[in-house]
Amino acid sequence: MEQQSVLLAQRAMRGDREAFAELYSLYAADLYHFACYYMGNSHDAQDAVQSAVLTAFRSMASLQKCEAFRSWLFTILANCCKDMLRLRSRHDKETLPEDAEIPSPEDASQWDEAVTLHSLLALLPEKDRRILLLEFVGGYSAPEIGKLLHMKPGAVRTRRSRAMAKLRRAMPRSDGKGEIHEEATEE
Repeated sequence: MEQQSVLLAQRAMRGDREAFAELYSLYAADLYHFACYYMGNSHDAQDAVQSAVLTAFRSMASLQKCEAFRSWLFTILANCCKDMLRLRSRHDKETLPEDAEIPSPEDASQWDEAVTLHSLLALLPEKDRRILLLEFVGGYSAPEIGKLLHMKPGAVRTRRSRAMAKLRRAMPRSDGKGEIHEEATEE
Protein backbone atom coordinates (compact mmCIF):
# COMPACT_ATOMS: atom_id res chain seq x y z
CA MET A 1 0.00 0.00 0.00
CA GLU A 2 2.90 2.36 0.69
CA GLN A 3 4.14 2.26 -2.91
CA GLN A 4 0.60 2.87 -4.14
CA SER A 5 0.31 5.82 -1.75
CA VAL A 6 3.57 7.33 -3.03
CA LEU A 7 2.49 7.04 -6.65
CA LEU A 8 -0.91 8.56 -5.89
CA ALA A 9 0.71 11.40 -3.91
CA GLN A 10 3.00 12.17 -6.85
CA ARG A 11 0.01 12.37 -9.16
CA ALA A 12 -2.00 14.44 -6.66
CA MET A 13 0.89 16.90 -6.32
CA ARG A 14 0.61 17.46 -10.08
CA GLY A 15 -3.08 18.36 -9.64
CA ASP A 16 -4.72 14.99 -10.27
CA ARG A 17 -7.98 15.17 -8.28
CA GLU A 18 -8.80 11.51 -8.79
CA ALA A 19 -5.44 10.53 -7.30
CA PHE A 20 -6.14 12.69 -4.26
CA ALA A 21 -9.58 11.07 -3.89
CA GLU A 22 -7.96 7.62 -4.01
CA LEU A 23 -5.42 8.70 -1.39
CA TYR A 24 -8.23 9.89 0.83
CA SER A 25 -10.07 6.58 0.43
CA LEU A 26 -6.95 4.72 1.60
CA TYR A 27 -6.91 6.59 4.90
CA ALA A 28 -10.53 7.69 5.44
CA ALA A 29 -11.38 5.10 8.11
CA ASP A 30 -8.19 5.76 10.11
CA LEU A 31 -8.71 9.51 9.90
CA TYR A 32 -12.29 9.19 11.10
CA HIS A 33 -11.37 6.92 14.03
CA PHE A 34 -8.55 9.25 15.08
CA ALA A 35 -10.90 12.25 14.95
CA CYS A 36 -13.66 10.43 16.85
CA TYR A 37 -11.36 9.68 19.75
CA TYR A 38 -9.89 13.16 19.68
CA MET A 39 -13.18 15.04 19.37
CA GLY A 40 -15.43 12.74 21.37
CA ASN A 41 -18.35 12.58 18.94
CA SER A 42 -19.09 11.55 15.40
CA HIS A 43 -20.39 14.90 14.16
CA ASP A 44 -17.33 16.90 15.21
CA ALA A 45 -15.07 14.10 13.95
CA GLN A 46 -16.67 14.30 10.51
CA ASP A 47 -16.23 18.08 10.50
CA ALA A 48 -12.58 17.77 11.52
CA VAL A 49 -11.85 15.18 8.83
CA GLN A 50 -13.60 17.28 6.20
CA SER A 51 -11.62 20.35 7.22
CA ALA A 52 -8.34 18.43 7.26
CA VAL A 53 -8.92 16.84 3.85
CA LEU A 54 -9.86 20.18 2.33
CA THR A 55 -6.76 21.79 3.84
CA ALA A 56 -4.59 18.94 2.57
CA PHE A 57 -6.09 19.17 -0.91
CA ARG A 58 -5.47 22.92 -1.07
CA SER A 59 -1.94 22.50 0.31
CA MET A 60 -0.91 19.46 -1.69
CA ALA A 61 1.84 21.39 -3.44
CA SER A 62 3.51 22.05 -0.08
CA LEU A 63 4.01 18.32 0.61
CA GLN A 64 7.76 17.87 0.53
CA LYS A 65 8.02 14.07 0.44
CA CYS A 66 5.39 11.86 -1.15
CA GLU A 67 6.39 9.10 1.28
CA ALA A 68 5.26 11.34 4.16
CA PHE A 69 1.71 11.89 2.87
CA ARG A 70 0.02 9.81 5.58
CA SER A 71 1.84 11.46 8.49
CA TRP A 72 1.37 14.89 6.88
CA LEU A 73 -2.38 14.26 6.61
CA PHE A 74 -2.62 13.06 10.24
CA THR A 75 -0.71 16.14 11.39
CA ILE A 76 -3.18 18.37 9.56
CA LEU A 77 -6.07 16.43 11.12
CA ALA A 78 -4.61 16.69 14.64
CA ASN A 79 -4.22 20.44 14.19
CA CYS A 80 -7.81 20.75 12.92
CA CYS A 81 -9.07 18.78 15.93
CA LYS A 82 -7.04 20.93 18.30
CA ASP A 83 -8.39 24.14 16.74
CA MET A 84 -11.98 22.87 16.87
CA LEU A 85 -11.64 21.88 20.53
CA ARG A 86 -10.24 25.30 21.34
CA LEU A 87 -13.24 26.95 19.67
CA ARG A 88 -15.66 24.52 21.28
CA SER A 89 -14.29 25.21 24.76
CA ARG A 90 -15.06 28.89 24.27
CA HIS A 91 -18.65 28.15 23.28
CA ASP A 92 -19.47 25.06 25.35
CA LYS A 93 -22.98 24.71 26.67
CA GLU A 94 -24.11 22.40 29.43
CA THR A 95 -27.10 21.10 27.48
CA LEU A 96 -27.32 18.50 24.74
CA PRO A 97 -27.94 19.84 21.26
CA GLU A 98 -31.44 19.25 19.91
CA ASP A 99 -30.11 16.88 17.26
CA ALA A 100 -27.98 14.84 19.70
CA GLU A 101 -28.05 11.14 18.97
CA ILE A 102 -29.37 9.09 21.89
CA PRO A 103 -28.08 5.52 21.75
CA SER A 104 -30.51 2.64 21.53
CA PRO A 105 -30.50 0.20 24.48
CA GLU A 106 -28.53 -2.28 22.32
CA ASP A 107 -25.83 0.31 21.64
CA ALA A 108 -25.77 1.80 25.15
CA SER A 109 -22.84 -0.27 26.43
CA GLN A 110 -20.66 0.67 23.44
CA TRP A 111 -21.68 4.29 23.84
CA ASP A 112 -20.84 4.16 27.57
CA GLU A 113 -17.42 2.69 26.76
CA ALA A 114 -16.76 5.41 24.18
CA VAL A 115 -17.83 8.14 26.62
CA THR A 116 -15.61 6.63 29.32
CA LEU A 117 -12.63 6.43 26.96
CA HIS A 118 -13.15 10.00 25.79
CA SER A 119 -13.46 11.20 29.40
CA LEU A 120 -10.26 9.39 30.33
CA LEU A 121 -8.38 10.78 27.34
CA ALA A 122 -9.56 14.26 28.30
CA LEU A 123 -7.63 13.90 31.58
CA LEU A 124 -4.36 13.83 29.65
CA PRO A 125 -2.37 16.79 28.44
CA GLU A 126 -2.96 17.44 24.75
CA LYS A 127 0.47 16.15 23.66
CA ASP A 128 0.04 12.87 25.58
CA ARG A 129 -3.43 12.40 24.09
CA ARG A 130 -1.97 12.93 20.61
CA ILE A 131 0.77 10.37 21.26
CA LEU A 132 -1.74 7.72 22.35
CA LEU A 133 -4.10 8.42 19.46
CA LEU A 134 -1.32 8.39 16.89
CA GLU A 135 -0.07 5.06 18.23
CA PHE A 136 -3.31 3.21 18.92
CA VAL A 137 -5.59 4.69 16.26
CA GLY A 138 -3.10 5.84 13.63
CA GLY A 139 -0.79 2.84 14.01
CA TYR A 140 2.39 4.91 14.25
CA SER A 141 5.56 3.74 16.02
CA ALA A 142 7.46 5.83 18.58
CA PRO A 143 10.07 6.98 16.01
CA GLU A 144 7.30 8.01 13.57
CA ILE A 145 5.41 9.86 16.31
CA GLY A 146 8.66 11.52 17.31
CA LYS A 147 9.11 12.86 13.80
CA LEU A 148 5.51 14.10 13.68
CA LEU A 149 5.70 15.84 17.06
CA HIS A 150 9.37 16.86 16.86
CA MET A 151 10.36 14.68 19.82
CA LYS A 152 12.95 11.96 20.39
CA PRO A 153 11.51 8.41 20.26
CA GLY A 154 12.59 7.84 23.88
CA ALA A 155 10.62 10.89 24.97
CA VAL A 156 7.60 9.59 23.09
CA ARG A 157 7.86 6.22 24.85
CA THR A 158 8.25 7.92 28.26
CA ARG A 159 5.23 10.17 27.73
CA ARG A 160 3.23 7.19 26.45
CA SER A 161 4.13 5.14 29.51
CA ARG A 162 3.21 7.96 31.91
CA ALA A 163 -0.04 8.65 30.07
CA MET A 164 -1.00 4.97 30.19
CA ALA A 165 -0.24 4.86 33.93
CA LYS A 166 -2.43 7.91 34.47
CA LEU A 167 -5.25 6.29 32.51
CA ARG A 168 -4.93 3.07 34.52
CA ARG A 169 -5.18 5.04 37.78
CA ALA A 170 -8.27 6.87 36.53
CA MET A 171 -10.12 3.82 35.15
CA PRO A 172 -13.60 3.29 36.59
CA ARG A 173 -13.74 0.35 38.96
CA SER A 174 -15.17 -2.90 37.68
CA ASP A 175 -17.47 -3.20 40.73
CA GLY A 176 -19.94 -0.91 38.96
CA LYS A 177 -19.69 1.91 41.49
CA GLY A 178 -18.11 4.17 38.90
CA GLU A 179 -15.59 5.44 41.42
CA ILE A 180 -12.15 6.47 40.36
CA HIS A 181 -9.57 3.78 40.83
CA GLU A 182 -6.65 5.27 42.81
CA GLU A 183 -4.35 2.27 43.19
CA ALA A 184 -0.70 2.78 42.38
CA THR A 185 0.39 1.37 39.05
CA GLU A 186 3.77 0.51 37.66
CA GLU A 187 5.22 3.12 35.35
